[in-house]
Amino acid sequence: MKMPFAILFLITTAVHAGNLHHNRISLAKKHIIKVAPRHSTIQLRTQSATRHALQTDRRLSLVEMKNSTSLNRFEMATSNSRLTYYNLEHDCNGDVECFIDKIPEYSPTKDDPLRFYSRLGDVFWGIENGDINLAETTCNNILTRPHLDAKFLPIYLRKMGWVRKNVNSGEPNFAVSNGKGVHDYPLAKRILQGMHGKYMSPTPYEVVIHIRASDKFASFNDGTCVRTSGMTCSQVHQIYPEYIFSNTKEIMSINPEVKHITIVTSKKGNSHLNSSALATQHQFFQDLLINLSTLSKSINLHTSEDLDEDLYYMGTSKYLVAMDAAGNLSALARKIQSSDDHV
Repeated sequence: MKMPFAILFLITTAVHAGNLHHNRISLAKKHIIKVAPRHSTIQLRTQSATRHALQTDRRLSLVEMKNSTSLNRFEMATSNSRLTYYNLEHDCNGDVECFIDKIPEYSPTKDDPLRFYSRLGDVFWGIENGDINLAETTCNNILTRPHLDAKFLPIYLRKMGWVRKNVNSGEPNFAVSNGKGVHDYPLAKRILQGMHGKYMSPTPYEVVIHIRASDKFASFNDGTCVRTSGMTCSQVHQIYPEYIFSNTKEIMSINPEVKHITIVTSKKGNSHLNSSALATQHQFFQDLLINLSTLSKSINLHTSEDLDEDLYYMGTSKYLVAMDAAGNLSALARKIQSSDDHV
């Protein structure tokens, strides 16, 4: 069957002189990833002019790469994805400042139902720790919107038996017996695995890192930090960079086939953070990227306005670095990823 159009992937080899002190990182390979429409022909072009065409009839397309220094496969997101995905070298020519500037600032509007969904980590923490008020408002705002029924949280709540019909309104409501629930993280993982084919998938050759930035760099959020970790936000971030670096280094040392790093994160701008918090956030990303570049020459960013997409990427990854004390979403992703999925 003749396919309507093609998307080209260019892989070139280029060695760049870099200086970490000038925020330049030398990467050996360039990768261009573009959205692959359904039922398309994908061509892989190399410097040697070797071309391979893969026919795809699934939402995601698979490209096998023979070079050991590149990812063995890429699965492309769908054209209607809210995903931002880019590579430090290809998209920013190794410039750390460019990489940081491109990190999206997601600020959902008041009318955006997904703004409730951003509290996903808090919902899981609230249920597990008996803070039902924290979970109830968010869950009910999501459960009463039928167009969100196929998302991870409503599916999970229903399978756990934590949804009841309101006797007055007839609408689904969140309900947990005895004011506290015990999570089934293997179930949560199986739900995410069921989304394979809908989102871009992680590979077994990368370390996925979740970074909780934004308001966690501001002192006004100390209440949340203390509640979840027993430390102030400033104390958390004193140990945060070393935690990320040392755990990533350990994974890559033990598993030499792991050559790539993918960061899942987002940030907030001057409409949410004061100048001091913005400077702290920027310095954090700058120092972290420079340090991580000593471990890998392939650093990517993966962030989506659809939180399920980020959670899927983290929760189904083979290697994940996420610090519980940094935020409830980090803790949720780590617990799901490390659970026994019985598959």
